[in-house]
Amino acid sequence: MKQAEPPPDPQHARLYPITVDDKHGFIDETGNVKFMLPEEIYTTFAFSEGLAVAGKSVPNTNGRWGFIDENGKYVIEAKFIMVKPFSEGLAAVVFKENENAYSKVGYMDKTGRIVIPPQFSGEGGVSERGFSEGLAAVKLYVDRMDKWGYIDKSGKYVIEPQFAAAGPFSEGRAMVGIAEPSWSIDYKWGFIDTEGRWIAKPQYKSANQFSEGLAPVLVKDKVGFIDLQGQMVIEPQFEPDGTGGCASSGRVGTSRFSEGLAAVQLKRQQWGKEWGFIDRLGNWVSSPRSPARRLLVRDWQSSAFATNKVTGYLATSTKQASQ
Repeated sequence: MKQAEPPPDPQHARLYPITVDDKHGFIDETGNVKFMLPEEIYTTFAFSEGLAVAGKSVPNTNGRWGFIDENGKYVIEAKFIMVKPFSEGLAAVVFKENENAYSKVGYMDKTGRIVIPPQFSGEGGVSERGFSEGLAAVKLYVDRMDKWGYIDKSGKYVIEPQFAAAGPFSEGRAMVGIAEPSWSIDYKWGFIDTEGRWIAKPQYKSANQFSEGLAPVLVKDKVGFIDLQGQMVIEPQFEPDGTGGCASSGRVGTSRFSEGLAAVQLKRQQWGKEWGFIDRLGNWVSSPRSPARRLLVRDWQSSAFATNKVTGYLATSTKQASQ
């Protein structure tokens, strides 16, 4: 049985990461700079539950990671090999005995206390996932292969390790990958529920998480959308972005739905693509009009875009809010 969800956090300021002259900082919703960080800070993530990941240079190491507050001050010391953003009160932490040792993943709370000891595999890139809907995807080395399963907040397996790749739960569904044959990295993707039952069996070349009841999937080089029962409700017709899948972001070439809209792209020329926005019925709200080389919608969930390599933010009216 899933644990009860923690009460909601107090309202936090809406801050967004920026990089100016190779220095990291954050702006508020009006586009004003809230604070800039020292040069020793070489990476930051967006704020989550009032804290943001910040990695800094430390002599004789590959860097160390911790968490800063909304004033840019470290509240959890930068002493970890890597950390991931807080989600549902817990954050994944990567541990190593030394710089060359194999890494293990555990979870800590907002006081910095380790509540799930490091025991899951942290090898092979960014392999740790945050908690969502009470569950977190973790990796274990089983029968000379990495297998993904899901744990609850006590660290107990709810869905045993069995997948080649696994993403976070969203709306009671999680995107998982199956390798056929077992050594292949060309996965087939499907969706499971919180009991580990198949909602959509592995059949897609790529996919992304559910949002507002729909998830984008890649079928025969075109992207469409399925509903929570695994039924295709917006037929595949949009252009993908690359091949293969990614358990955290999908690489399907569309955003997830947010506030009734999803960003999708169409091929207009031999090498060019253009972006626009559709509603939940697949109707165009804003038809493709800007070449992908000039307008790249990075994540409609966070309303971010990039124009000529400069990142800005959009309001839901699709007008440029700040740049």
